[in-house]
Amino acid sequence: MCGNLFLDRDAYDWPELYKYKLIFCCTTANFQAESKKQPEEVNFRDQKRETLIELVDVLDESEAYDTLHTEPVLQASMEMIEANIFRTFANKNAKKSQQVDPDEDEPHLEEAWPHLQLVYELFLKFMMSTVITGKVMAANISQSFVSQFLDLFDSEDPRERDYLKTI
Repeated sequence: MCGNLFLDRDAYDWPELYKYKLIFCCTTANFQAESKKQPEEVNFRDQKRETLIELVDVLDESEAYDTLHTEPVLQASMEMIEANIFRTFANKNAKKSQQVDPDEDEPHLEEAWPHLQLVYELFLKFMMSTVITGKVMAANISQSFVSQFLDLFDSEDPRERDYLKTI
């Protein structure tokens, strides 16, 4: 179920609130070991995760189809998606310099997965939208986006690769 902020407001106000929450989620959380001890970083990660859950869940509300499945909201969503999923993999250079046997090595599971999964889920909901046409979706996905998206298949996390294949 979506959070109270959406339910407590008129559906007419949802796009601005949604975009505001998307802007908040453009900031990536630090999942490094040393940050796990910093209360403000832990608090930020928790707030961001809750906000991402709210952004994904509200798209299923009936009022959302007329108010949130629009090109301006899609554009803002794509910015947040790009800010979160596009990153450099630490293992990319190591893979090129040595042969890695995927059957022998344990895959690296992305520590940011609790956030990434929700970002992919939001992206998938827009891709599956019956309101946003393929033409509008294509207009919001650049050549650069596609290239960076394909680079994500270098992820060692099988959960991420599954989402990439689905999308």
